[in-house]
Amino acid sequence: MAPEVVARRVYGKPCDVWGAGVMLHVLLSGRLPFHGSGKRLQDAIARGRVTLDTPEWKHISSNAKDLVLKMLAPNPISRPTITEVLDHPWIRDRDKLQRIHLGDTVEELKRYNARRKLKAAVQTVAGGVAMDPLCCADTDSMAIGAASESLNEWADEEAGLEAIQKILDSLDDIIALQDANCDPDMLAGMLRDVKLHELLQRTDQAIPHAS
Repeated sequence: MAPEVVARRVYGKPCDVWGAGVMLHVLLSGRLPFHGSGKRLQDAIARGRVTLDTPEWKHISSNAKDLVLKMLAPNPISRPTITEVLDHPWIRDRDKLQRIHLGDTVEELKRYNARRKLKAAVQTVAGGVAMDPLCCADTDSMAIGAASESLNEWADEEAGLEAIQKILDSLDDIIALQDANCDPDMLAGMLRDVKLHELLQRTDQAIPHAS
């Protein structure tokens, strides 16, 4: 959601430019420009603070960074139009750019995709939705089916599904906590979040520690 959508203001084509900016950010760095979940994520989007200081950006050209920042401007009036994006030097002169392999970005994309698949699998099992047998081996299908049967006794309950969603949301918060460039305001909000503290403590207790 673009900042104007979060604020429930009138929105138009600049909203599409912002969405394309998010995609460009992910393609260049392997990271989402804004982290967290729920209200904290919406607040981060509304603030519009985008930092390009992570290791994945060290090989990205200044022109590419300039375009990303302009497309992700929190004020829709400040964003370039689609025509201006296409006429930006990074797009216009792309054939002249040096081509390099973005190894850090690829690795970050792999981690992001793994988290996405994990969340999708948990939601699928908890919801009792049958998975496409063509997407996994028979043994995987049997394991998922068995897990689904055991979870369905409680996961169909509204409270159970809500609990699962809170856990999945907390994964996004935990990722944000591990980010050295986490938005200071978001970090402060997470540090004040009693429910997140309780979940982290329960997780820590459940994981065996080496003596």
